[in-house]
Amino acid sequence: VSPPYLAAGQAAHCLSKADLILANSASLKKQLISRFPHIAGSIRKIWLGVDTNRFAPDGPKAGGWPFTLLFSGRSIPRKGLPVLIHAVHRARAGTGRRIRLIVAGNSLSPGYMQRMKSLNRRLGSPACFLGTVPHSRIHRIYNLADALVCPSQKHEAFGLVNVEAMSSGLPVI
Repeated sequence: VSPPYLAAGQAAHCLSKADLILANSASLKKQLISRFPHIAGSIRKIWLGVDTNRFAPDGPKAGGWPFTLLFSGRSIPRKGLPVLIHAVHRARAGTGRRIRLIVAGNSLSPGYMQRMKSLNRRLGSPACFLGTVPHSRIHRIYNLADALVCPSQKHEAFGLVNVEAMSSGLPVI
């Protein structure tokens, strides 16, 4: 209900036609009510969930090197990917440990992922940029990692990737 998807007036009009509006967190419900007070009575909160059969630990980790961090989701500036790339570089330099990064996700912003790849190359940290991974296969990517990092820099209504990672047995940072 936000640009570039819908203008505020268009979103208000569409939402006023709905009998029921589901928000996936108390925070999102509050934001919607703040922006569109006329729909407050139509909004219900319903938590997102995961298929715990698909998002499940895939046996014990080999415990080998390198330690693998995962970033999963839309690659947009507020998600903090450059913060994570810098953090991986600093952790490698400061600890001497072999750490690598897997980035599963893409960006609709022209050139954004190219800038992230360039930043990573300039810092010299090993990373694998997978691009968009279909949700039907993303659980396999969680099983490649030792931890998920969600470095969001702004409000997150509900971090589904965090719940998917936890269900997969990954610590979430």
